[in-house]
Amino acid sequence: MNIFKKDRYKGLIRHFTSAALIKKGGKYLLIDRRKKPFGWAPVAGHVDAGENFKKALDREIKEEANLKIKKAKLIFSETVRFGCRRIGSYHYVSVYDCKVSGKIKVQRDEVKRYRWFTTDEMKKIKIEPLWKYLFKRLKILV
Repeated sequence: MNIFKKDRYKGLIRHFTSAALIKKGGKYLLIDRRKKPFGWAPVAGHVDAGENFKKALDREIKEEANLKIKKAKLIFSETVRFGCRRIGSYHYVSVYDCKVSGKIKVQRDEVKRYRWFTTDEMKKIKIEPLWKYLFKRLKILV
């Protein structure tokens, strides 16, 4: 079992998350998770104790999609009140614009499937609740 990096924020537990926005040809790579929170979302995951955000990002992209980061630029970070399947009510989310290489191969125990979506297509699918909020903050979905 992984020990996730966490702290106290406003009296509650806050986890730390790294996320990858991967875009190709006007479409975003999203995965459909097998575990809560359900819905479509970019590749993302908790930062483990002893990791930094970049190391967690590298690990999550490799684990969930079998891709390797060529370039990652931090584009957004914020503490968000968002429940978790683990104990915690806040997440400090760092979102990176990522250029990647490799052939996608999803980790079947965590990911049902993946697909590339335009923003118009994203408006018609079930997006994870946190990502509905983040896509609006990032002005990807308005």
